[in-house]
Amino acid sequence: MRSFTALRLGPPILSAQRVFAVARVAESVGEATRTSARSAEHGPMSNEPHPVIVGRLLSGTGSRADMTAADANFHAWIRDQWDGRDALALAYCVDALAGAYGPEWDALPERHAQAHVWLFSFLCPRREVMDREAVDYREVVARKGGALPFGDRILHLKGW
Repeated sequence: MRSFTALRLGPPILSAQRVFAVARVAESVGEATRTSARSAEHGPMSNEPHPVIVGRLLSGTGSRADMTAADANFHAWIRDQWDGRDALALAYCVDALAGAYGPEWDALPERHAQAHVWLFSFLCPRREVMDREAVDYREVVARKGGALPFGDRILHLKGW
């Protein structure tokens, strides 16, 4: 059983398989966001809740301004919550999702797990309540058809 204190004091304990998955996700997320990092650092952040903006982007109704705001919010999250350490943020996201999903997480194909880590991290979960937000994420995904079908939608959206 993981303790809240352990999560706050040090990085999560991950299996070797998940460490490699985190590295690949970090690489793909890093590549996807590095290209817009310069503009996002100085871009406007919206006063609108970040999940609302991401929801529009995922539904296909988002605008260029939504993407700029979401990028700026994501980079601010990495900077403010994680001291700029995106790999650490992703490791915590993987750990939180693995805890929320339990054995179902290990049964997910790696591509689907990567897709869920990408989306969960792009939602910028608050570090101090990340485990709770991962459970909420799992519940929303379950209502949307489950981890595999929803993962397929994320993969399609990202062109992975």
